[in-house]
Amino acid sequence: MTEGADNSGILYVLTNPAMPNIVKIGKTTDLERRIGELSRHAGVPLPFDCVRAVKVNNMDQAEVALQTAFKQNRVNPNPRKEFFEIEPEQAIAILDLIGIEDVTPGRDELGDVDLLERSASDRFKRQTRRPLLKFGDLNIPVGAKLQFTQDERVTVEVVDDQTTVSYQEDTYLIASLTKDLLGSQRGVSAQQYWRYESRLLREIYNEAHPQEIDED
Repeated sequence: MTEGADNSGILYVLTNPAMPNIVKIGKTTDLERRIGELSRHAGVPLPFDCVRAVKVNNMDQAEVALQTAFKQNRVNPNPRKEFFEIEPEQAIAILDLIGIEDVTPGRDELGDVDLLERSASDRFKRQTRRPLLKFGDLNIPVGAKLQFTQDERVTVEVVDDQTTVSYQEDTYLIASLTKDLLGSQRGVSAQQYWRYESRLLREIYNEAHPQEIDED
């Protein structure tokens, strides 16, 4: 790149309801157009959702750094296939650190995505919605110890069959505690950050709730 040239742009994280547990990480200078291009691709059954987009000073360097961080989670080694098997919150946490401005679009701002496509996506999400995390549903008993994946010295004790845990003599909802421990300003999914008997909560949850279908 020529010295002094402007390489600012947008780094984004996308999810797709047809691709559970997978995110797309990429860069662009026109977010609405890019999401529209990806969502209209014949090989994509449903449009993408943008869960985070931030402006960065050097989008090429930032994209390489972010994708390198999740190199082991890359679905396809082809560098043009920018899909990773991670929780969105893992990528979001990094974007929130390196971004100079949050430009995540609201649903109504994605005018480049057909409304019929969005309607199909909403219907699919309703049909495949799974229940919220509850310790009782996962056969994790009261008194069980959970270990924090980001610091194995941090453990909590399950207090009830819902999502309450005890940590340093206080009680918390596990999602709130996870957010605090990560220093995140936004909500996070606790499933990726805690282990019970050496297994991620996400693994246990996926076994207990294998894409259950709503009755409504």
